[in-house]
Amino acid sequence: MGQIFVNARFLTQPMSGVQRYAYEILAAVDRLLGACGDAAVVAYYPAGCEVERPDWKHIELQALRGGTGHFWEQVALWRASRNGSLISLCNSGPVLHKNQIVALHDANIYAIPQAFTWKYRVLHKCLRPVLARRAYQLVTVSAFSARELSRYCRVSPSSFRILPNSADHILRHAPETDILA
Repeated sequence: MGQIFVNARFLTQPMSGVQRYAYEILAAVDRLLGACGDAAVVAYYPAGCEVERPDWKHIELQALRGGTGHFWEQVALWRASRNGSLISLCNSGPVLHKNQIVALHDANIYAIPQAFTWKYRVLHKCLRPVLARRAYQLVTVSAFSARELSRYCRVSPSSFRILPNSADHILRHAPETDILA
């Protein structure tokens, strides 16, 4: 197996469901890497951006120069990861990368466009179909999302593997029963 890279740009973004998904998937991967031995996995994020470092023990987190945002992803991340496999878990990734697992979460930019800024809509309506057709493997959170995404991205629903959302992270927090009062 060759080098595995992770698109960790999500660590520079506010935590929402998409970022939580990536964080939890990678925490599980990190635990599996510990059980399986030494597999080299490097997670890149844009240099100069503040990140809250996850407590990964087997995934190496590295800052990567070359801008920020989508420009960083399309140029710097692609260059750094192009000779290996890339995991992009947050609706985006470098379109030139041929050996990439891409997670597309839902089709909300098409179904409820008013919930997004026009810039975000335009970018992602262009980006997601290209990623869907070029990715080595597509992932989404439900069979419903696979059907909806396949319709808008013009790929087969069977192109998607389902890795569902979860609320397991809530179990790591002590309940605050006095809040009910």
